[in-house]
Amino acid sequence: MSLKITLAVSAGVVLIAGILGVEAGQEQDTAASSPQAVASAPADSGWTLVPASDWSTRAPDLAGNRVEVSGNLSTLFMVNPRKSFSSTGWMRDAHNNLLLTVLFDQIGDAQVAWMRANKCNVTCAGVFVRGVVVSKGGRRAFVLQMIDVSFESHAGAAPASMVQLDSAHGDTPAVEKQLLPSGGVPTTLGASAVTQMPATSPDSKAEKSVWQRMQDQSLSARQRDLNMAKGMIPGPERPANFETSYRSIRDTRLSKVFVNYPWNTGRNAWPRVALVVEEMPTGGTGALGYMRGGDKIKDRCWRLRARLWTGPAGSQDIAPFNWCLSEMRFNVPYSDVALWGKTRAASMTEHNTGPERTLGPNPPTVPAPRFHYDNGSYSDTIMLGNILLDMSFQFGVPDGRVWIGDETKH
Repeated sequence: MSLKITLAVSAGVVLIAGILGVEAGQEQDTAASSPQAVASAPADSGWTLVPASDWSTRAPDLAGNRVEVSGNLSTLFMVNPRKSFSSTGWMRDAHNNLLLTVLFDQIGDAQVAWMRANKCNVTCAGVFVRGVVVSKGGRRAFVLQMIDVSFESHAGAAPASMVQLDSAHGDTPAVEKQLLPSGGVPTTLGASAVTQMPATSPDSKAEKSVWQRMQDQSLSARQRDLNMAKGMIPGPERPANFETSYRSIRDTRLSKVFVNYPWNTGRNAWPRVALVVEEMPTGGTGALGYMRGGDKIKDRCWRLRARLWTGPAGSQDIAPFNWCLSEMRFNVPYSDVALWGKTRAASMTEHNTGPERTLGPNPPTVPAPRFHYDNGSYSDTIMLGNILLDMSFQFGVPDGRVWIGDETKH
């Protein structure tokens, strides 16, 4: 049985793109969907690309010209192009130093709605603002009279990246590590691969009274029940240098992609990752919670691919890879993975796709769909938990940068 589901990791870092209010009485746009550019100029329309950091030196020579300025845009909470006190924005550097002033007196409702939807009153990071260089008196008093704005460049520039990927984690060439055949499992396993449930160490009963043995038995039963509630299987730790003969997630750019970008109470919104589960094993859920020490574990393998988002408009596709149950970690509270999958992403309440499960860049309301990844003792939840851990992703917090989607809805 082959089931195609998509996992998307809303990956990352970021200055959260922002919301702009409008004057009282103007209709409010409540839909929060993926960031979209305002269609205005094609890529060959003659825009001159100017980094915001170069504005002061280049603007005097570009007076009257159409330019596209790249950088971070911030505005007032209320924006109205027809009111002078609310028709101005600013582009600043990472230290909040002013680089240039942006005038909104020539824009329309579409641009106002875009800035509102992307929370530019906080900061729209990595945007491209297009307009005309205008002099307001004196050589240094040049401002940008905005025409439109987007996360995509119309001057041919690459989309802004909100993260710095670790060059040490790249894709392993397919000739070095290949995928498992469809429905297959690895024929060779390393010494640290999981093939059976860990055996419990026998407790020495020597020189123990009947009362002490009863206490030990009670404590053991309570610990067993606690582990079962947590979805945790006690056992040896997996080595940090664990390797597989087939192409795994650790052979891709997804390996430790979140290590420098923790949730940080929602302040980091990038990178984001979309994982597509292309193939799942057949034969039920593969529940491990009720197995006993020494029981053999039947290996089960999944095939996945991914899309990694480094910014609102920047993404790269990750080639397919496998994950097998023989890779699993012990001592992990997999019930937390199930709980995370049902929890609304606290930092994504304004920027989500609702019930629609797309490939990004924005996540749905909750990471996982109903009836999937909802039991910590099942192998599909264990698979998801290990994928998250291999990306250094924290699933114990309401982090919406990972989600499960539908690959047919882009």
